[in-house]
Amino acid sequence: MGFFNKLKASVGIGGAKVEIKLAPGPVPKGGFARGEVCIKGGKLAQKLNGVVVELERTKVVASREEGKEVLTDDTDTLYEENLADYEQDIEPGQEWSYDFAIQIPNEVEGNHPITYEICASLDIPGAIDPSCSVKVPLTEAQKLTEESLPQFMDVAKTLQEQGYEKYTELEALLRQVLTLQPTNTSALKWIAEAVAFRSDAEASEFYRRYLEVVPTDAEMWYAWSSSAESRDAYDEALGYAQKACELTSGRSHYWQHQADLLSKLKRYDEAIAAMDKALEGDDGDAYTQLRKGAILKDAGRTQEAVEVYLQAAQGESVYMLDNVLEALQELGVTDHHDMLIAKFTEEQPEEYEPWYEKAKWCLKKNDGNGCIGAIEVALKHEGPSDYERSQFQVLLGMAHEILGQRDNAKSAYKAALSADDDNDEAKDRLKRV
Repeated sequence: MGFFNKLKASVGIGGAKVEIKLAPGPVPKGGFARGEVCIKGGKLAQKLNGVVVELERTKVVASREEGKEVLTDDTDTLYEENLADYEQDIEPGQEWSYDFAIQIPNEVEGNHPITYEICASLDIPGAIDPSCSVKVPLTEAQKLTEESLPQFMDVAKTLQEQGYEKYTELEALLRQVLTLQPTNTSALKWIAEAVAFRSDAEASEFYRRYLEVVPTDAEMWYAWSSSAESRDAYDEALGYAQKACELTSGRSHYWQHQADLLSKLKRYDEAIAAMDKALEGDDGDAYTQLRKGAILKDAGRTQEAVEVYLQAAQGESVYMLDNVLEALQELGVTDHHDMLIAKFTEEQPEEYEPWYEKAKWCLKKNDGNGCIGAIEVALKHEGPSDYERSQFQVLLGMAHEILGQRDNAKSAYKAALSADDDNDEAKDRLKRV
């Protein structure tokens, strides 16, 4: 039964379906068609690699054939957007949807009307891709008034949720809203974000206007500070960062941001004090300690930096090992490498990362046998991706080269390319060996 269901789904019978639900009412020319792309699973589970929505325009084109006027439809795609471009599963009967907002051009029509359709399709491997389309009902261009403001803000919310790809349309729409209602806080907040994506200098005016109305919004003070930092206005950014910390004193990332600014201004003692606040806050962790160590390094306090890096490695996260080893290496301090690697390989033998780090460290010491032994252990684990396994094989090949074992090195580089044929280092080394 399962085989026949798969066979039918491959030709569109019993597979997932897609439907477009437009918001009620006609769409004004120059306005936005809003709605949902709705997905419903079929009779069996399927893979979904993407959801695409498009805007198609159809014009009537007149030509003459044998002295007579002939009318034909000319259709082109004005807009295309990936609502989802990642792999996911569609379970039988499962339902969900993606919101969209697409601007309809305000075009001058000739003797024949221009029509617009919104089309949606699903990318399902091994099957006919489900698709559907709906014609957009149109009305004449709408002028923004007090009565239409809620509708415009609903459209703006959809655009804001769709992310940076919609920021051009969002900015244009919000500028219209602000001409009618200059202190609309949602409009000021969203336009600051949209404008900052293309111009931090321009965005500053909208941050200022918003925070004059809502001065207690710590996250927006932080956002304004980050925007000012992007244009290298560190003193200005520091003032906004301090305001964010005053309003919400327990947020680690506010204090870390302030510390980074103080460090850029070479006010290292204050930066370190701010990092201590970050460590005491709601999200202080080993990565925060790493950043504190970096500031101590910049301040020339090497021994204190080493101590902080070693503290960062005391946690249980194996992912911290690579960062700590690299940070110590940048300080020129390698006395602790063997101890740290041994700690993680002994305490977390089920993880492959410590063995990978051991292999890299052995290679730096020209210890070919030690590197080979560590890689052999790492390759026994099930966790590594194909990309990582390819990197393991490159290290293995390099270790065999150190030992003068050219044939073994070639085999390792070939194995690296078998796992990941885009591994350029493996390609280069295989040519040279």
